[in-house]
Amino acid sequence: MNLSKILGSLKKINIRDRKVQTIAAIVVLGVLVAVGWYRYMYQPLRKDLVRLEADKKDKDTRLSAILAMKPQLEKIKAEIVAKGILLDSLKSIFPDEKEVPKLIHEITRLAQAANVHAVKFSPMADVKQEYYMENRYQITMWAGYHEFASFLSRLANLRLIINLGDVKLATHPAVSQATESDAPPAYTVEAMFTLTTFSSRK
Repeated sequence: MNLSKILGSLKKINIRDRKVQTIAAIVVLGVLVAVGWYRYMYQPLRKDLVRLEADKKDKDTRLSAILAMKPQLEKIKAEIVAKGILLDSLKSIFPDEKEVPKLIHEITRLAQAANVHAVKFSPMADVKQEYYMENRYQITMWAGYHEFASFLSRLANLRLIINLGDVKLATHPAVSQATESDAPPAYTVEAMFTLTTFSSRK
């Protein structure tokens, strides 16, 4: 069918015909509906689709990075557990704060094991250093000479870091007061010393 025949057919159409007007109205309405659907539904949906695809791509990239790091995460968790154990161990050597009741308990335990009698335990003023605190205590003990040496040996084996200073040994008063008829005194030495522990400075 050529153009002239199409134009001829169009000329034969009676625009005033009710059926032709109805068909034309339906066609125009269909075109308007199609344009409205394209503009107000298809285009916004298309934009949302593009945005969602870009968002999915970004999340896929991040997920791939996370999955790649998963083996390292397990390694880091194991390291955290190991570091926590090490930290607990270090706290037993260098506590966060002075622990007087625990120290008294340890001194008493060691003294009993070495057959030494703790006469005096007096906390002294703490000494501030740049990164830590020196917690000092004045201690007096009664013991035999060898028993006191055994106590010091046991004290040196504690996990807690301890320094001894100002050690003074004197004859126990009971020795000078005893007579030949008396039984040997239970203690022959009176020991006085300064014990220093360390804690972190907060």
